[in-house]
Amino acid sequence: MVSGILLAAGNSTRMGDANKLLLPIKGEPLFVKMVRAMEHSNLDELIVVLGHDYKQMIPHCNSNALKLAINGNHLEGQTSSIKAGMQLINPSSNAVMICLADMPLITSDHLNKLLTVSNHQNIFRPMHNGRPGNPTIFPKSLFNELLDCKNPNGCKEVINTNADLLKIYDTEDPAYFSDMDTPEEYSKFAS
Repeated sequence: MVSGILLAAGNSTRMGDANKLLLPIKGEPLFVKMVRAMEHSNLDELIVVLGHDYKQMIPHCNSNALKLAINGNHLEGQTSSIKAGMQLINPSSNAVMICLADMPLITSDHLNKLLTVSNHQNIFRPMHNGRPGNPTIFPKSLFNELLDCKNPNGCKEVINTNADLLKIYDTEDPAYFSDMDTPEEYSKFAS
């Protein structure tokens, strides 16, 4: 069993006044596009972590397949959202795929390709020419380290500490490396 956690709690400060996760991409909010990709993937469990603007986002999370976590500490950084999502993981889960909500090109096929190479023993991450991508899959053996992580900016520290467990999914597919942080980037994806 592999759980999926979607991190959708951030403030999107580089976007200006707009919450980037609510901006439309092909007719639906950016974060909903990622929710749909996860729903149509082979993930066994879907956890969405909301924080900033959660009251505007909850109505878009109307599927019974989703577990919702509200991260009241989202201003403390991405790691606080990972921890909030980890609290809801089914105890029988063997691995967790941590997904970012601001990756407009990711589809269920991208998630499934990563799931296909995963073995529940290693960390799996898309990478090309040394450039890391997302999402990343962590085995159950590292769940406690994810929960204990002190770095506020995500789980890179857990990956670095366990470099011997890292397996690379080598790909040139831009979907794994394209996120949306600024109005300029939004204009590229919105068109």
